[in-house]
Amino acid sequence: MGETWLQWRWYRIVDGYRPCHGPRRRKRGRLKDLAQLRHPAQRIDEALWVHDDWSGNYFHWLTDVLPKLQAWQESGASCRTVLLPQALLNRHYVRDSLQILGFRPIAWTSLRLEISRLIVISTTAPTGNYRKHLLQRLQRRLLAPSSAPKMRKIYVSRGDASKRFLLNEADLIPLLQCHGIEFVTLQGLSLREQIEMFSHCTLLVGLHGAGLANMLYMPSGSDVVEIRRDQDCIGNCYFSMASALLIR
Repeated sequence: MGETWLQWRWYRIVDGYRPCHGPRRRKRGRLKDLAQLRHPAQRIDEALWVHDDWSGNYFHWLTDVLPKLQAWQESGASCRTVLLPQALLNRHYVRDSLQILGFRPIAWTSLRLEISRLIVISTTAPTGNYRKHLLQRLQRRLLAPSSAPKMRKIYVSRGDASKRFLLNEADLIPLLQCHGIEFVTLQGLSLREQIEMFSHCTLLVGLHGAGLANMLYMPSGSDVVEIRRDQDCIGNCYFSMASALLIR
């Protein structure tokens, strides 16, 4: 396998990529996997590799993966094919965001891959940190032309989450409503519906979690209130994101 490093340090081209295995599997599936290795390899001429183990999370997809694709487009390079596991492509926000940005996904469906030219794009910044102007340009790409502004105040509930939710959320709802803050759950909403909703949001309130990543669609000068555990001084990814987007 030969590698050609280009002058840009944030990606590399790998010629003749032939991985010995596909996505990680449980031990009990290994015999089935070995049988599948006898099948013909999935052949791809050229593709981008942008995902990692965290890319299935909404926050990480928006803030880690999409900035890579934005930077790639800004470089003037022509490849628009993105290689992804089928499990990622099953997520609506992955498919929708790639369509908005003009990329074509190819599902990684075989344990055997042969890729003539694989372009591996590294991170544009460590997770939870951002290249401010790159994130702002990505924001403009994702936002659709909007009609007259309709300012909304939104509380994003995690009541349907399996972890990290407010035990006394029912007591909080009347207080929020007194201040004109809507109670919203995001389950079942498409990416375009979330973009439309939060592009009109000037106040976002929520528990530390992926729902706060929707500040990516909010106007600059808006406000975000993040509810965090007492003495949590480590998870500052949303504070940094708000700063990069000129949100208070």
